[in-house]
This record gives sequence, C-alpha cells and structure tokens, in this order.
Amino acid sequence: MNFKQWPENIPSSLQNRDRRFFIFLNYAYIFSFAGHMIFLLPLYTMLTDTIAFRSNIVCIFIDITCFILLRRGKIKFSFMLLICAITVHTTLSIIFFGTTSCLQLYFFTLIVLSFFSPWGLFFKITIGMFLTGLAISLTSYSIYNPPIVEITSRQLIFWNTGNILANCIALGYGVYYFSFIVDTSEEKLKYQAEHDLLTGVLNRNTIIRVLLSNISGAQNYTVSAIMGDIDCFKKINDTYGHLVGDEVLKSTTGILSSSLRERDALGRFGGEEFIMVLPACDINVAVNVAERIRTLIASSPVSTKAGKINVTMSFGVASLKNGRVEDGEELLKRADEALYRAKDNGRNRVEYI
Repeated sequence: MNFKQWPENIPSSLQNRDRRFFIFLNYAYIFSFAGHMIFLLPLYTMLTDTIAFRSNIVCIFIDITCFILLRRGKIKFSFMLLICAITVHTTLSIIFFGTTSCLQLYFFTLIVLSFFSPWGLFFKITIGMFLTGLAISLTSYSIYNPPIVEITSRQLIFWNTGNILANCIALGYGVYYFSFIVDTSEEKLKYQAEHDLLTGVLNRNTIIRVLLSNISGAQNYTVSAIMGDIDCFKKINDTYGHLVGDEVLKSTTGILSSSLRERDALGRFGGEEFIMVLPACDINVAVNVAERIRTLIASSPVSTKAGKINVTMSFGVASLKNGRVEDGEELLKRADEALYRAKDNGRNRVEYI
C-alpha cells in the first residue's frame, strides 16, 4: 500500500457519512501525539511539579490507543476517548497551574472539533454545554483559589505561546479540511449536474446553455453548431450489447473532443447524438471541421471487448451571425434538419444549411 494513501484505507465497516471524519481523525491523532511529545521535555525541565509531565505521558499512550481503535473502525469510541483524555489533562493543568496559560482554549477547540463529528446534533450540543460549563467552573475556581504550582513570567510566556499555537493549528486544520470537503463535494455535484455521466462531456441542458451564451455574446462574429449522430447505433447495441455500445460512445466522444479547439464546446444531446458549439466560426470552417471529424471517425475502428467495430457518423452544420438568444432554437433546428438530410442521403456524410 502506498504510504501517501494509507489514511484513505478505510475499514469496510464504516458508513459513507463516517469516512471523511475517519480520514480527518487519522491526521488529528498524529497531530495530538506529536504535540504531546513536543511538550514532554519542557514539562519535565521547566516545572518542579511532575503532575503535568505524568499526565502528558498518559495522553501519549491514549493517543496511540485512539489511533489503533480508529484503524479498527471504532471511530466514535476513539474520538470520545480523546475528548475525555484532553478534558481530564486540561482540568488537572488548570487546577495545578491556573488559567493564565490559555489552557481553556483546549475546551473551545474540542467543542468545535466535536461539531465536525458524525454524532447527532443533540449529542454535540450536550458535549458543547458540558465543556463550556466545565471551562466556566474552572475559571471561577482559579479566581478564588490560587494555583498549586507557581510558574514564572518566562514560563508563562512559553506556555501561552505553545497553547495558542497548538489550538490555532488544530482549529485551522479542522476548518480547512472540512471546508475543503464541502468545496470538493459542491464541485462534484456541480460537475454531475452539468456533465453526462457516461461520456464525461456536457449534458443536453448545459450545452444548450453554452450555445445560448455564445449567441448572446456574438456581437460581430458567427456562431456555428454541428450536430452529429452515430450511424446505425441501434444495430451496434442489438448485435453486441449495450456495454459494447457504451464503449463505442466513449471512444467516439474522445475523438470528437480531441478534434475541437479549447474554446469550443461538446455535449451529448441524447442517445448517440452530439452537438458541438463553435464560437467565432463561419459556416465554411465549421463544415471543414465536421468533415475532418467524419473522416477521422470512419478511419478509426473502435476496439471493444467484442473486437474492432467500424463506426461512422453523420453531421449537420448550421451557423448564425449577430444573433439573439431567441435565435438559439432556430439554429438548433437548422442543424438538426441538416443532420437528417445527411442521414437520408446515405449517412457518413456532412450536410449544412
């Protein structure tokens, strides 16, 4: 297994909604372990009382235990154990050293991170209220009770800096990770809404929207539309099956896509029918493009599980200059008429209107 991919080696027992939190916790536990290890030496050398040092060692072992439990799919139990360990460790530290070293920040960080978890809202609110109440209670306690262990100003600066950095990094990582997940999910949903799932090109609604957008922006140039249809595609499906038909569609789509300019757009109009939008392209150039694609497809048999299959396409071309959005339907109608003319005239040819 690739080391870079190990966090995504997710136990099959986990549900889909738990998987992103599982990946998040892999790194969170490593961060917690590293943080406790970094603080270990200063706790031992700078403080006369060893309670914080011993508590930190316990936390290190708990970090390891949480990680092992997580890798075995015990995601909720491992995270609850981590919350309990940090809560006890922080509580003891506040009682012994007071609240002047920003220790309360750990309660706030735990509250935020718990809301990223897959637990129910009621449970999250309960944990949040408990940790908030504990933070308030410990702050009140420290006001009326001096710390058991006094720390110097230099030590106070060190612990303040360390605790603020640790919490900022933990919160920053959590917010970044889950905002990244949200952004990625939104992009994925947008892609699925705009693209044909089989071929990966734009779907019918999106390619029409692209066509209308190009028409509305065509002040002084021509927009051309090429409609193409795979000849006798139903016969391919009936003879070889739909899976082979899908292979033919994907291969043909690849040829169509690679034959267009970067500014052009390709969409699946339905079934075996495609439409290409060519902005700033007059009828003569568009016909040449369609003819070049037709020749390329006819001379490139598709390799499938059933062997090589010869494929041809018919094309209809139409253009519109200085048009309006309202003319988009007319442009599509003319391209469709030209396509049917190509079909009626023997297929594997280009016609234009």
